Amino acid sequence: MKRAKKAKGVVWGDVCRIAAALPGATEATSYGTPAFFVRQKLFVRLHQSRESVVINIQIAEREKLIKTDPETFFITDHYRQHPYVLVRLSTATEDVLRAMITESWRRVAPANLAREYGQVKGSGAKVIAAKSAARRPSEKYLERVRRIGGMFPETLEKLSHGAPTFFAGGKKVFVMFSDNHHNDGHVAVWLPAPTGMQAVLIEHAPEKFYRPPYVGVSGWIGVDLDHVGDDELTALIRQAWRIVAPKKLLAAFDQAK
Repeated sequence: MKRAKKAKGVVWGDVCRIAAALPGATEATSYGTPAFFVRQKLFVRLHQSRESVVINIQIAEREKLIKTDPETFFITDHYRQHPYVLVRLSTATEDVLRAMITESWRRVAPANLAREYGQVKGSGAKVIAAKSAARRPSEKYLERVRRIGGMFPETLEKLSHGAPTFFAGGKKVFVMFSDNHHNDGHVAVWLPAPTGMQAVLIEHAPEKFYRPPYVGVSGWIGVDLDHVGDDELTALIRQAWRIVAPKKLLAAFDQAK
């Protein structure tokens, strides 16, 4: 018998049930909306829109979550410099919401309460990221890269350092697929780029381009697949292939056009 999938979407009542179960939690108001505090410190409240909740979180972890699931996690300009994230109730799951509220409570609760609860401060962030990342089907990103990389002659795909890697003429790497490498928040490709192009691209579009580890020192670029369309990605991969392709293969490709 198949196990039923957990549906997306929660309501404020679910938030109340989860928050009220935490030690020392008290319900009050903040900015005119219902909120929960522990020893007078806010850990979750209903946003004025009534469509999302505001939760305390480390800014670095917030950026990872937004990249993982921007439909659910987001911020407004008001929160940009503050350690909070907005969670859209209509797309959140109860498991993720529970992990986030618990982590938020843990961040502001007195140490003795946290110990009594049997949790260590800071441990919940990895759980949140793992639950959210599990909802992202990285295979569809890889299939997209395969489709474009396979357009070029004599392309060979094989694992290199545990990641799908594409070789021009079976010898030189022109695409490396990166699936949240060391929890960096990127599902991306790493590509060789023309000399000096890395800095220009990152400065122009930092949400799309970044300096990848290991190969970044050689001028390679990381391209976040959530922020690039097929036409641009094809152009970037074509450029990478041309940089490393053997001269004979390159000439034959140009002649066949």
